[in-house]
Amino acid sequence: KGKYSVLQQVDTMIRSAKNSIDIITTPEGLNELFTNHLDTLKKARERGVNIRIAAKVDETCTEAIKALSGVAEVRLLKDEIPVEGRVFLADGKEFIFGLTKGVHATQDLALWSKSEHAATDVLEPLFNLIWKNSVVPGKLITKSSAK
Repeated sequence: KGKYSVLQQVDTMIRSAKNSIDIITTPEGLNELFTNHLDTLKKARERGVNIRIAAKVDETCTEAIKALSGVAEVRLLKDEIPVEGRVFLADGKEFIFGLTKGVHATQDLALWSKSEHAATDVLEPLFNLIWKNSVVPGKLITKSSAK
């Protein structure tokens, strides 16, 4: 419980990942990855870890998208995809799932599990479905930009 504990667990998972990291996140979560985990993600990429990030974005994410695109494959969620949450999968073996919007640091709550069944048979297929229906940065047309 609490943003600090969640950030520490994510950091530990990045450091221990051997093959893959898949992330679904919010604009705030994308900025947190940039601010708190960019160096650790770079080291994971250098170890050969494949990193994919699918995110809802807004105007606050420009710098984060640019920086994270250097270490991960980043895709943006279309407006039609009603996902507003945070999921972090490592190696298909463990995950952390945000249970709150994370608005207040002391109230941030997440579930961490090493359930390979949940990671591999539930969350990875959901991530892949979201990934296939997201777009590379620069190709996203939002409802507001289409007007």
